[in-house]
Amino acid sequence: MVILQGYIQNPFLGVLHLDCIKIAFATCKSALRLLILAIRILPRLCQPAARHPPRICEDLHLRRRPATLLVKPSEMNEQQLQTHDYWTNEIANLNNQIANLNQTINFLQNENADLRQRYNQAYQQITSLDAALQKVASVALNVPVQQLPPHNHY
Repeated sequence: MVILQGYIQNPFLGVLHLDCIKIAFATCKSALRLLILAIRILPRLCQPAARHPPRICEDLHLRRRPATLLVKPSEMNEQQLQTHDYWTNEIANLNNQIANLNQTINFLQNENADLRQRYNQAYQQITSLDAALQKVASVALNVPVQQLPPHNHY
């Protein structure tokens, strides 16, 4: 993986702009909020209609009941089944998106660890080459290493 001016070049993901990753995390957060809302509202959508049902906002904020199905899927009418199936599929899709984002996060974290290791190895090589260069310069110029002028190769 190569990071260059806000872009990530990855053999598995192609070229990604860093903003895309930020958007993906924001989308994941929004998806979780939608999932929580769906879990709270689903029981209200699956129960038979009452004469004067309480308002949904009142039900969500004041009563705080656990999210359980009031009607079993085998007892639902066609409209309730369609609504139940829609939300079940929507929740499954959101879970898949979350799993995919988690895989991407894990992959990027592993790539980051690999890049850190490569950087440390390269830095150690540069440091040892720099010390060797100073010794060669000292011998070639017949000057002690401490008296050589400071230099910066990196």
